[in-house]
Amino acid sequence: MSSIEIVIPVLNEEKALPVCIGKLFQFCERYMRSYDWKITIADNGSTDDTY
Repeated sequence: MSSIEIVIPVLNEEKALPVCIGKLFQFCERYMRSYDWKITIADNGSTDDTY
């Protein structure tokens, strides 16, 4: 099985991140079933509660 890693760099995205990740997860579940996939969120320096 092929693998895909989706890396999302973020900075101060506390409010938007849950919605975006939810939609991306739904997309992956629906269209990428033939792949071993994972989502990595890279945060370096957010001053809000992004984590």
